[in-house]
Amino acid sequence: MKRNHYRLETSNGWIGFLDTAEENAQTQSSDNLHLEESIDDDDAETITKSNNLNADRRTAEEIEDEREDVDVRKTKGETDDDDDEKVLCLNCCCCRLCPRISLLFIGILFPLWTLISISTLFGIGLSAMESPREVHLNDQFMASRTEILLYSSGAKNFTRRIPRICLAIFLEKSRQNNVEEITKLIQTLYFNDSSFVPPLMDVLNLTELVLINVTDLDEHMTACGVAADPVVERLLTTLLDAYHNLPGALTFNWIRCVNRTSEFVNVTNIRPDSQRKYYERIWETHQQDLYREYLVEELERVNRFPELNLTFDATARYRAFNRSIHDATGGTGCDNNIAASVWFWFTVMTTMGYGNQGPATWQGKGLIFSLGFISILMFGVILQRAGRVISALFDDVLSRFRLRVLTRPWFLCAVWGMIYFGYMTINAYYIKSWKLSRLGETFSLAEGYWFSFISFTTIGLGDIFIEPEVLIPVDMINLPFIYLVGFTFFAAFIENVVACFPKGKRLRLLDALIERIQKRNNSKH
Repeated sequence: MKRNHYRLETSNGWIGFLDTAEENAQTQSSDNLHLEESIDDDDAETITKSNNLNADRRTAEEIEDEREDVDVRKTKGETDDDDDEKVLCLNCCCCRLCPRISLLFIGILFPLWTLISISTLFGIGLSAMESPREVHLNDQFMASRTEILLYSSGAKNFTRRIPRICLAIFLEKSRQNNVEEITKLIQTLYFNDSSFVPPLMDVLNLTELVLINVTDLDEHMTACGVAADPVVERLLTTLLDAYHNLPGALTFNWIRCVNRTSEFVNVTNIRPDSQRKYYERIWETHQQDLYREYLVEELERVNRFPELNLTFDATARYRAFNRSIHDATGGTGCDNNIAASVWFWFTVMTTMGYGNQGPATWQGKGLIFSLGFISILMFGVILQRAGRVISALFDDVLSRFRLRVLTRPWFLCAVWGMIYFGYMTINAYYIKSWKLSRLGETFSLAEGYWFSFISFTTIGLGDIFIEPEVLIPVDMINLPFIYLVGFTFFAAFIENVVACFPKGKRLRLLDALIERIQKRNNSKH
């Protein structure tokens, strides 16, 4: 049977020959077959070999192209990796030889020191804004307190003199002789004034001398007391108003008032009581100097009207005194309390916020509103990474010592819990000794542990706090670093606590729902 060879073509092109017999002529009419001239067997084999060779060459070229593409992608990836390493400085000597130390420095120490530097920088600026306002409030307190003392003394003296004044008026109305002696005698008998010793005189002469109706005297004293009530009420009202307007007490949150004449400043000199006494002494000295200066000015005005000297003399003294207490200041002996300001900014940045002090100016509030918010964000990011880094370093130490069995989540959770609560105990001892040395106060270990808890958890209830008055420059580094380490331990502890709880059905359901939402959003785009 003669066999014919047909070229087999499809819509994708030629793919070979199809051998068939003459009697199968119906296949020649197929849409996919195109009959050409008959070719004998030798020619067909030659054409087939040629086509196979071309196909092999084409396949080899495609494979070579794919290899080149892979090589290009690898080269590009290696180039990107090299670029990343250059940017991240992974090829430096320290990163290659000491990766763990580099991780400790880059992931923990350097970020923590960055936070301390930020607290120092912004704290200095905040102190410059708030210190003048605090000096002004302290001066107002001293002026108000002096007014209260003045009104209190005036009210006390006036009430003491009321009986004598009333008695003198009664005797003058009765036209009695020797009014002064009679007044003192009646005060001795009537008011039990033991300081007066009556003169030795004959009882008969005394009877002739004193002709007083006791009933009239009692009625007069009652009426005189009623007449004096408005004056006493006015004095008491003025005293109460001055007391209600008293602006708190002397504070030293942003300023430090210490005698700088001595070469060495003892810790006892910066305690609140010592600073308060020093401020009061400086203020009183300045007030007395101003009073003498203002009194000369007021008396010069009075001398212009000689006929009214008696009337204006008391007014001039009162005006000079009133001007002096409102213009006096004790801030000349004070400086900015930078250490307290730095610590305050640190409490804002870490969201501890004990509430014992706060900005009083809008400039300070604006600084906290803007830069304080940025500091809080930086603290959150750095704390999260620091917790991951220290947890990874701890796992690496266990792996190096072939303690992989100890890297189980429950064990790591227990270890970090002991580290965290143990560190709180260490800080409690530190705060106890700090309170004793700076304030001279006894501070129990339980209170120190409670303070450590509310600080490391950033609760900051405010029942216990670090007194800003006694902070010194070394505390600008010690306290922030101690508490940042505590925050890092707390973050590592929380991370391991979360790792102890496997994802349950509820968490898997949440992940599935989130993934479905993301797919729908991607399909829409």
